[in-house]
Amino acid sequence: MDPQLSIICVILIGLVSQSLAQSTNSSTNVYCYDCDPKNNPEACANPVRNGVKQTLCNQLPRKHENSTFICLSANITFYGHLSNETGIYRGCQEQEASVESFCDYFKEETDNNNTQVVSCVPCNTTRCNNITFRADGSPDDNSNNGSSFVDVTLMVIIVSVLFSVFF
Repeated sequence: MDPQLSIICVILIGLVSQSLAQSTNSSTNVYCYDCDPKNNPEACANPVRNGVKQTLCNQLPRKHENSTFICLSANITFYGHLSNETGIYRGCQEQEASVESFCDYFKEETDNNNTQVVSCVPCNTTRCNNITFRADGSPDDNSNNGSSFVDVTLMVIIVSVLFSVFF
C-alpha cells in the first residue's frame, strides 16, 4: 500500500474513532450550553452564534445515584413582578432513572405561581441544547444539532485538504 494512502487511512480512522467515542461517552462527558433568561437573555436565545458558556455536566455534583446528566433547552415565562417576561433556559440537568419524561418532571418542579415552563427539549449529546423556539414558545423543528453538523463539516474539510495534499 502507498505510504501516503496509509497515512490518510490512519488519520481517517482516528477521526472516526474520536467521533464515535464522543457519542458513546455522551452520558458521562456531556457539555451543555449554560445560560438563563434572567442573567443572559439575548445570548441565550442563540447560544452557538453568541458564544454562550458551556458546562461539563459530569463535573457537577450528583444528587441521585444511577442518574444521568442531560442537556435541557426550555422556554419559560415569568409572571408577576417580572412583567410576564419570557426567556430561554439552557443547562445541565440530572435525570433520575425513574423519571420517564424529563420535561414533565421539570415542569412539575419549576411551575409555580410566578413561573411557567412553556416548552422544553431534553437531549443527551454534547451541545445539543441549542434548539431555538418560535414566538409562541414551541420548539422550532427546523433548528438542528449544530455540534454534529460542525463535527461532520470539520471531518470533510480535513479529509479534503489531506486528499489534495497527497494526491
